[in-house]
Amino acid sequence: MDDGINDDYDDYDISFSNPMGEVFYSLGSQDNSIILGQGDDVPRVGENLIHIASVDGLWHQAERTFYALPVQPTLVEIPLISKLKNGELALVLEWQQGTSVNGQDIRQHNLDLHVEFKPSEDVLCTVDTATRQCNGAKLTADSQITNGVLTSIQAVKLSKVGNFDYLIWASQNKFNLTTINETRKKTLFGSLKVYAPHHSEPIFSVNLPLFTNEDQKWAGICFKGNNFTVSDPNPLTNNRPSVLTDCSPIIL
Repeated sequence: MDDGINDDYDDYDISFSNPMGEVFYSLGSQDNSIILGQGDDVPRVGENLIHIASVDGLWHQAERTFYALPVQPTLVEIPLISKLKNGELALVLEWQQGTSVNGQDIRQHNLDLHVEFKPSEDVLCTVDTATRQCNGAKLTADSQITNGVLTSIQAVKLSKVGNFDYLIWASQNKFNLTTINETRKKTLFGSLKVYAPHHSEPIFSVNLPLFTNEDQKWAGICFKGNNFTVSDPNPLTNNRPSVLTDCSPIIL
C-alpha cells in the first residue's frame, strides 16, 4: 500500500542493534521483507529488535521482535501501514488459518477480503486479490508471527469515502497439504476492524462467525460512506455476496 500520493512508492530505513553496533538496511519499491545473512553486520543468533521507519514520514514507524537462526539466513517481514489522513478509512481483515483433516485429505484454510461499492451508475468496484485497486480503494497484505502463531492480514485503504453503500465481505481459500505428520484440526478464526484518522483503536470491530463448511462465505457488513452508519453483521452464505442485493437501505 503506498501513501496515496500520485500512486508513488515509498522507501524505508531499517535498523537494529547487535554486538557490532547499529546496522541500517534500505527497503524500497514496497517490498515487505528482507533476508539477513550471517556475519559481522547482521543480528546475533536469538532474539533481536528491528526498527522500521519510512523516509518521508508518511508511514507509521514500527518495531518488531524477530529471531535469527544459526548458520542460515533469516527472513524478516516488515509491516507496511500508512498513516490515515482526513477522509480516509482502513478496512482490515485478520485471521489465523484453519486446518481440516479428513483421513489422508489435509487442507489449510485462509480468508480473502472483498470490498464492493458502486461509485457511479456504470461502475461497480470489487477490490480484492484479483483486482487490487479501484476508484481510490487499494488492497495490501501482511503477516506476522507472535508467540509462534501466524496471523495473516489483508487491508483495503479507502483514500476517499463516497456517499454510497460499501459491502465488506470475506471468502475462504484452501489448499491441500502434502505433509500430514502430526497434523491436527484447527478452527479458522477471523476478525474485521475499521480504522479512521486520529484514532489509535479501531472505530468498529467484529469477529467473523465460525465457518461450518469450506464453501461458505461471510456476507460481512454494509456501511453508508457519508457518516459511517454500519449495518448489523450479515450471516454466512453459500452464495457470492453483492452490494446490490446484500446491502438493504440503511436507516440514517
